Formats: sequence, C-alpha cells, structure tokens
Amino acid sequence: MAPAPRRFSDRFAGAVLGLAAVLSLVLILHHPVLGHVSSPEATTAAIRKLAALDRWVHGGLIALMALTLLGLLHLSQRLGLDKPAVAGGFVAYALGTVLVSIAGVFDGFVISDLGEHCAAAGVDAAACSATALDLLRLCGTVVQDFTKVGLGAMSLGVAFWGVAFLHRRDPRGVAGLGMGLSSLAAGLAPAAMMIFAPFRFTPHTLLVTFAGLALWMLSVAAFLIFARRPAVEEASHAM
Repeated sequence: MAPAPRRFSDRFAGAVLGLAAVLSLVLILHHPVLGHVSSPEATTAAIRKLAALDRWVHGGLIALMALTLLGLLHLSQRLGLDKPAVAGGFVAYALGTVLVSIAGVFDGFVISDLGEHCAAAGVDAAACSATALDLLRLCGTVVQDFTKVGLGAMSLGVAFWGVAFLHRRDPRGVAGLGMGLSSLAAGLAPAAMMIFAPFRFTPHTLLVTFAGLALWMLSVAAFLIFARRPAVEEASHAM
C-alpha cells in the first residue's frame, strides 16, 4: 500500500517539539550561577541580584516542558496509546515533567523569594540570612532529588517509546528501526548514568543531560514532520 499523506497535526506537533528543544537549551545556557560567596548575607544578596533572571529561566523551562509534553502526546497518539509501551512511555515522561517542574519552582521561585525576604523592611538581615541559609540548603536538596528522579522518569519514558517504535507497523521498517534504536540509546544512557554514576546537577551537567533529550526530540520532530504514515496506520486511525 502507498503511504498516506502527511497530516497538519503531525507537522504542528513536530514543530512544537523542535522549537521547545532548541529554546530549552538556550534557556539552560542562561541559567544563573551563584558562584562563590563568603557569608550568609552575601549569599542572600547574590540570590536577590539573580532573582529576576532565575524566575524567567525556570518559568520558561516549565512552559517549554509543558509544550514538549503536548507534542509527545501527539506522538503517543500516532504510535497508539492503546499499546502498553506507548502508554507507559507517556505516563513516565509526564511524571518526569511534573517532578522536574517542581524542582524548577523551588530553584527559580522559592529560593529567589527566600533571598528577597531577607531584604524586606523590618527584618534583621544578618539573622534572616543565617536562617535562610539552612532553608536554602534544604531547597537545594529538594531541587537535586526532584530533578534526578524526574529526569530518570523522562529517560524511562523515552526508552518505552523506543520499544514502541521497534514494534511499529512500517512496511519499510527503516523509520521504526532508526527511531527505536535512537530512543533506546537516548533513554537508557542517562538513566544508567544517574543510577551507576551518581553526580550533583549543575547548570553544566544539566545542559549535557538536556542536550541528549533535545537531540532525541529533534529526531522525533523530524519523524513527525517528514515520515509519512503507512496506509495501514492511517486506516486504523480512521476507524
């Protein structure tokens, strides 16, 4: 059978994924870094200085993760949400998105608010900064743990989609095989890295991890935009 024509919804979802992948990397490149500080007061002062940029970067990343999930929902619908591997991939990635978003709220908003609170009128800046430092350490732990578990869930979701691609009904088999193998690599590599080689997330390590996911999302975007639906797949969606 001849392949069915490409759909506008496929092209739209692919464009959303591609744009979100590129913009996410741009925002991570602008992730503020606190640097070395010598005292609790200097710490809260540095946080206040970076607060506006911190909110923009993390707010933008949360919005882009939501857009990414929208594009991946379309991918899941195209692959067939009734299939266990596809449904499992979407649930795992959605869970990861929620967890990483929570980390982003703490990193971009809660920490910024703590720093600005110590500059409020009537607050003893020195005593407030000393107390805030303990809370900032707690927030840092929350950010690290939510990010690690969230990115692990995202990676697991990508691996599940890899299995789904390998079982995709494609008469030529090339697109399904290529996407399946690349998805398994993109999903299992960061998951194994976080399990067997634990590390602390910094803007640099976050950029490296997100770069792998971004490359995978760009390949999915190309698949959605350029790969025609097999006629048998189009017929099943029309029923």
